[in-house]
Amino acid sequence: MIMRWKWIMALLFLIIVGLAAWISLKQKPLYIAYSTVIIETVNPDIPAIKDIAESNKAYYLSYKTYMETQRKIIESRRVSHHVIKNLGLKNKKVFNLEKDPIGTLLKKLKVDIIRGTWVIRISAEDEDPEEARRIANEFAMAYVNPSLSRIKANSSRVQDFADVPLEPVRPNKKLIIAVYIILIAACGAGLIFFKGPSDIIIKDSNDIAALLQLPMLGSVPKIKPDWKNVKTKADVDRIVEKDPLCMASEAYRSIRAKLLFSLNKSGSIAKSLVMTSSAPKEGKTISAINLAIMMARSGENVLLVDA
Repeated sequence: MIMRWKWIMALLFLIIVGLAAWISLKQKPLYIAYSTVIIETVNPDIPAIKDIAESNKAYYLSYKTYMETQRKIIESRRVSHHVIKNLGLKNKKVFNLEKDPIGTLLKKLKVDIIRGTWVIRISAEDEDPEEARRIANEFAMAYVNPSLSRIKANSSRVQDFADVPLEPVRPNKKLIIAVYIILIAACGAGLIFFKGPSDIIIKDSNDIAALLQLPMLGSVPKIKPDWKNVKTKADVDRIVEKDPLCMASEAYRSIRAKLLFSLNKSGSIAKSLVMTSSAPKEGKTISAINLAIMMARSGENVLLVDA
């Protein structure tokens, strides 16, 4: 069944992988650069980091509140204004066309507190990896700038400056291709299990010949006991004698003729003929009896064995 659908699945694979590649190429790459600052607190209300685990809940809340405040300072419009001014971002098209360039810049920024430390990580994203590095570093330097000492009660310094990112974080081409391959497998399985079974239902004799790759000798219509000369099951079993002009008798004559023609054409000398089927009560006995009668009437010596 799978082999039957291999060309459709191959075409589906090419279409979806091509679509995934097109989407990946269409999306602009996005780079993220990271810088970190370390806060050396001078606030007497904030305990040393080694004492936090030993202190009560109030001390931990003080630490958390303090660090959240520092994060908000980094994300403030005042610091953002310093960054835009120092980097000359207003001259860039992406900022020049915006009514709120500071808001646009803040969308590129993310500030995370490294849990249990006095370290804050600043990440900046941009389509230009060099620009992402510059923004991340400028936010870090703007925060530690002495001019901000009035709004932060600490002594802070840049721990790590951002490097130019080498690989984009989006689009993740490997992930996109992996997702589309899973989609291909799901679509292929759907085709096989929902469409496939309906295609192997035997509708007529041509389907049997195509499925088994064997010649079709003929088909016998269902024999009904209420036919003109057929009243009992014994009459059904000997239909070629009881009603030689009916469609079933004609079908058996046709099968016998095709069978003999096939044997003569192949040069084979048949001594025995086996009737078999995939399940009980599919007409083996009736067919064997009526073919035996037809052959006996033509002068052949026939021994019928019901096994």
